[in-house]
Amino acid sequence: MEWSAKVDFQAEHHRNWTFQYYYLSNDQGSYSRYEHDGDQYDEMCEDNHKAPNMGQNTPCNVVFATNGWSYLQYPANGYCCRCRQDFGAVRYNWLDRCQATYMGQTPIRYKGRDERGVVWQCHAQFDNNYSSIIGSEIPGRFWEHKNGELKAWYFNLDTYKREKQDPSLFEPLADCTELCPSGPCAAGR
Repeated sequence: MEWSAKVDFQAEHHRNWTFQYYYLSNDQGSYSRYEHDGDQYDEMCEDNHKAPNMGQNTPCNVVFATNGWSYLQYPANGYCCRCRQDFGAVRYNWLDRCQATYMGQTPIRYKGRDERGVVWQCHAQFDNNYSSIIGSEIPGRFWEHKNGELKAWYFNLDTYKREKQDPSLFEPLADCTELCPSGPCAAGR
């Protein structure tokens, strides 16, 4: 399964933004890449104070790579670091693996399109909820209550493309050996 889409990210206590999301899942594993524009930091990027020239407009890419590592990349200043090996991209069959509960159907209206979606809930580290367009693998929304805060990804259906992804998007970042100091990266190492 290979696809990409723009994602509208919304959180209760943060500002909202849109980022580019790439996804690849095959027999070898699942890999993803988030490309955040300047001043669009998720918790992995936001407190990485060691990145040079870190400012409010520094883009940050999060790469869950083919070697099992997650990386943070700041392309504007050439800095990158390795995050962790114990978490990564969501596997294509994660709903089966967590024995998700069917929660019903929901309307998915996005960018002027009316669709019906099916909703699943998975109890894991956080309560994860996912909706997809009925009769397809097209994602609609992913949301979770993470550390007491509701965070949601709204997949922009007008930008969804199910097509072969450039494998270099998911490759380990060359010469990137320094460990990231940001909170989620340093926790548990």
